[in-house]
Amino acid sequence: MKPIRKGHNESTRVVEDLVSQSPAYDSTAKAKQEFESVLEGLTPDDIVIDCGANFGKYTVLMAATGATVHAFEPDPEAFAELSKAAAKLTNVTLWNAAVGLRDGEFPLYRSTKFVPNSPQYTASSVTLRRGPPCASGWI
Repeated sequence: MKPIRKGHNESTRVVEDLVSQSPAYDSTAKAKQEFESVLEGLTPDDIVIDCGANFGKYTVLMAATGATVHAFEPDPEAFAELSKAAAKLTNVTLWNAAVGLRDGEFPLYRSTKFVPNSPQYTASSVTLRRGPPCASGWI
């Protein structure tokens, strides 16, 4: 995948967050290799979209390349931690919102195994009913 180059309208594809926040996916060698490959190619001329940024682990790594990072995180608890992680990063824009195919407000449900301050279980927050609603109720 090629990241968006500022000022270039040809071949503008968004670099997707190749490594899911899921601990099972994160531990695979292939996922790590793919992410590291993309990371090595990022420059300050790139724009990266991090959908489901969670606590900011990958947001911070991508920002360290100098690329402009837009990090989206709908879970209010995870967003608070993401905000702390990216507080001093001037090339990161944070969005306390989900990314989807249409505009609207949707309930955000947490994992039935949710534990406060746990990136593992805020990463599994979804808009499909599986657990208790987030404190804020809606995203």
